[in-house]
Parts: sequence; structure tokens; C-alpha cells
Amino acid sequence: MKSVGQKWLLPLLAFVLLAAGCGKEAGDDAASNSNASGTTALDNATSGATEDKVTEITVMSPYYQPEPFADDNVIKREYEKRTNMKMDVTLISSNNYEEKANVTLASGDIPDLMVLTDPFTPNVLTMMEQGAFWDITPYIKDYPNLAAYPADIWNNTKVKGKNYMIPRVRALDGDSFPIIRQDWLDKLGLPVPQTLDDLYNVMEAFTEKDPDGDGQKDTYGFTGSVDSDAMGNFVIFQNLFNNANGKWKLDGDKLEDTDLLPGTRDMLVYLNKAFTEGLIPKDFALMKTSQHEDQLKSNRAGIFNNTLNNINNIGVDLVKVAPDAQLMSPLYMISPNGAKMSIKGTGMAGALVIPKKTVSEQKLKAILAMLDYGGSPDGLMLKKGLLGVHIKEAECGYVDLPQKQLDNFGDIGQIFNGYDKYGRVPAAGAFVSCQQYADMQKLIDDRAQYSIGSPAVGLQSPTYNEVGPEYMKKIQDLKIQVIMGKQPIESWDKYVSELKADTKYQQISKEINEAYQDRFAK
Repeated sequence: MKSVGQKWLLPLLAFVLLAAGCGKEAGDDAASNSNASGTTALDNATSGATEDKVTEITVMSPYYQPEPFADDNVIKREYEKRTNMKMDVTLISSNNYEEKANVTLASGDIPDLMVLTDPFTPNVLTMMEQGAFWDITPYIKDYPNLAAYPADIWNNTKVKGKNYMIPRVRALDGDSFPIIRQDWLDKLGLPVPQTLDDLYNVMEAFTEKDPDGDGQKDTYGFTGSVDSDAMGNFVIFQNLFNNANGKWKLDGDKLEDTDLLPGTRDMLVYLNKAFTEGLIPKDFALMKTSQHEDQLKSNRAGIFNNTLNNINNIGVDLVKVAPDAQLMSPLYMISPNGAKMSIKGTGMAGALVIPKKTVSEQKLKAILAMLDYGGSPDGLMLKKGLLGVHIKEAECGYVDLPQKQLDNFGDIGQIFNGYDKYGRVPAAGAFVSCQQYADMQKLIDDRAQYSIGSPAVGLQSPTYNEVGPEYMKKIQDLKIQVIMGKQPIESWDKYVSELKADTKYQQISKEINEAYQDRFAK
């Protein structure tokens, strides 16, 4: 190997309550395999591999553990055995993986299978269009577990109508959405908010009515942090006001810039009022993620915006100071236009590519069959470890054994993936009962009908690459100034008018729309 016991509530009508303590990151625990096929391409002749001949491949992948897994790692060897493959894996620390990946791509000496943590950089997209990587579009149908990935994910990875990458899939639903202290709602006699007005009323009550019961005005309705060029945790308000997900909103067949829409102006007025009335921290614009998380963990804030699977980061510490703390998330919220909505993720965390110049079609098929096996029920189970060695059966799932940590195979999951629509639901175990896990699965099932995805995943604009970051920082800076009352809303109106008349800024919109149309071009 080369290496360079929490509190819960049951669902009520359109809502489901979430555990104060949750589990693993999305994609770390593909327990349900709900969309995985019982067969793989290894079961038929399309794999290109035979029983008596092992296919040898080179692989480049990041590692996130303190140490990379060894070449003779027991789980690596088991994947090789089951897929009739031999992988020569170069593992590179995630701290400098992108830099090393760029050097490797530029050299032209590309391994047979390569992980790209960001497959949408201009140079990678250019290489795809120039035919540097295999177009796997006509092959996907032959690999049942790859073919079972949701169409949204395959569409998000298209480049001019073709799929040159195999997405490292993650759950679509369960993405960032308001998480609310249910115990505070109950104490103050408040219903679960559905509209933005409802949400404001809850924020106000959580700030003014002493929900923690200490007799002091020391709590915030909502907390979060922002970025220098984006709204960070506060983006949920822009999304809700615009009934959108992110900077671009699909209107018919055209993408609209949400920063220029009336909903974003309304958001600024809304948050300015919240800031003025002390419903959000006065220093929110300077806070780091760890600081707003500390407010939540210390029982000083009642609403935040995060993914379901990350609730554990808050809840496991929160119950130490507030033993009766309970957390919930609405099934949906209602935008000002009356639409019920939730937020859908991109469904991917990077991708894998296969170079065409050095990989034959036979080897391509063997690699796809190997990845297809990784997405099968058996392949996903192996990602957890060997039964009786690394894991053991529990009441409804599995629990880790000490040998799992000793054998250090977690980063094999950077190569082998499979789609689990419940990937953002924490596994049943120490903090989540079997019934609660089932309740959260139902939340995911029900949320799918309301979730809105970003239509602009991976779309590139040459003009944006040149000047876009500067525009985004100026836009974000003015948003913060308006929210904090340092600039009137009229300053925002004036700037929006200027952006609409700015030919270079409008060129970004033109190019993003062209890229969107090209994505589905045949």
C-alpha cells in the first residue's frame, strides 16, 4: 500500500421528532440498502472478470483516519476476493488530496480508478469533454446497483448529456433543515412552526419567555454562523423565502439568481428585525461553527439549521445540561407562495473516474462490476466489517466490536459506495430505539415529496471562475450590513439594480444557464 440514552417523541401528524443524540455521518452507515439490488454485475458476463483470472488495477483515494489502511487489510482483501480484483491503492491524506490529485491529472499518469473529491473543477470538466475519461453512460444499465442510484444523482453528474463519473453517493433527503427544541415548544405551549411567521414567533418566544427556566433572559431563538461569501446556516431563510435551494432557482427551463429575487430582500428585512430584537446572537457574523454549536450544547439556543445525522453533535452534550431536552424537525415548511418544501441534498460527495487512454473496455467492465458489488447488500454489509469479528447483531442492526477500530478499514468506504436513502438517519443503538429509527425512516419517506434540490450542482461559468468570488463576497457583506442595521434596505435595492445592469455579472447568469442546457444535451 502506498501512502503519500436520549429523549424522544413520536411523530405527530406531519411532524417527526428526532433524537437528542444521533449517529454517523451520511454515507458512513448504509444499513438499510433499500434501493440496492440483490444481484450484481459479477453475477453475469458483463463484468469482464473471470474466475480464473484476477484483474489488477491501480487506485488513488484519500484517507481521513490518522493512518492509511494497509495493503493486506482484512476488508480490502475480502473485497478483492469477492470481486476477483487486486487493487494497488495509493492513499493520500485528505489534508492535501486535492493538490496531489491536480498534479496527477496534469501529469497524464492517471490510475485506473481515481477518487475526485471535487469532480466539477474547470480542468476536470475539460478533460471529460476531451475524452480523457470513459463515458459510462451506455454501461450503467448493465450494473444493477449502480443503475439503481436515483436519477437525480446521475443527472447531477452529467456533462453535456453524458456520465463520465461514478458518483460517491449519499442520501438525497435529510439535508439541512430547521431543528427545534421540542421540549421548549411544549413548555411554552407553542405549536410546531409551519410558516416563516410561525418560525419568527417561536424564535421570539424562545428568546423572551425563559424556556430554560433559569429566570434570566439568556437564550436565543436561532443560532448559526455565516461564511465570508455565503449565508451559511442562515441560508435556510433565503431558501424558504424563495422556495428554492441555493443561489439558483429553476423557473420553467431557466435558472434565476435568487440573490436578485424579492424573496431575498424579504429575508433581509426579516433577519434585520430578528437581529434588532435579539432573537439571534449579536455576533453571529463573526461566530465560528464551534461557537454556535456551544450555544446549542449549553442550552442557550432553541433552533438551528443542520442535517439529521449531525444532531448527535448537539444532542449528546445537550442532555448533559438539560436531561429532558428533545429535538424535532418539521416534515416541511411553507414558503410565502404557499408551497410546502424541504431541502434535498446533492446525493453525492465527489466521484470516481476511469481514464480511457490506459484502461481497456474489458478492464472498465471489471472495475464497474467491482463498484457495483460495493453497492450490493453484501458489499454494503462488508463495508461495516465481518460479522462476529468487527460487528455483532443487535436488536435491530449491528454494534461495533473492538476489532473494528484495530483493523482500521473505514477509508475503504471512500472507494466502495452504495445508495441508502436513509443514510442521514442515525442507526439504532445507544441513543435511538428501533421504533425511533423507523419513525425517522418514515420522515425521510414522507419528506421526499416536498424536497427541492439545487438545479445548479456542478455547473460552471468561466466568468464566475474569474470574478464570481469577488461578487459573492460583496453580496454577502452587504447582506450582513443590512441584517445588522448598518445599511438600510434601500442600499440592497440599489445594489440589486446595479447587479441587474452589470454586464459581467449578468454574463455569469447567461453562462450558468448555458451550462444547465448543455448538461442534458444529447
